[in-house]
Amino acid sequence: MGRWSHLLLARTTKRLSQSLDSVSMSDLSCAKMRDALDAGRFGTAIRMGWQVASQASMVQDATILWQVERLARQLAESSDGSTQRKALNLATYCAGSATSPQDSLFARMSPKRWIGRRDKARKACPDCAEAIAADARVCRYCGYRYPDFPT
Repeated sequence: MGRWSHLLLARTTKRLSQSLDSVSMSDLSCAKMRDALDAGRFGTAIRMGWQVASQASMVQDATILWQVERLARQLAESSDGSTQRKALNLATYCAGSATSPQDSLFARMSPKRWIGRRDKARKACPDCAEAIAADARVCRYCGYRYPDFPT
């Protein structure tokens, strides 16, 4: 693995360990989300819900995700407009992450996925010197066209 791959993996591992520490705080955050919902502070409740949901999704804690999903549905029922849409988006995300954790946002942002992208053959554009795919016929940065070679 290259230098950048190691840095990305180290950063992701650090965030995951911080998330593991903060999952015990998720129950407290769910209670704060409920308090914000009861007080009519819907924007605060949605922000707290996303924070808790992202942490629970990283460690695949379905119990917390279902709690946030229920609170988000309650929020959607008691609001309208963009707040209702945001609450329904949160509820949908929580339900999806709880039922199939491999499809969650953090599973799609896996460092393995990003590290693998650098394995493809590259060549430098003669015009702008940017690295592009080896089989590219046109530079995506400057538009330089490579001459057609018979195959």
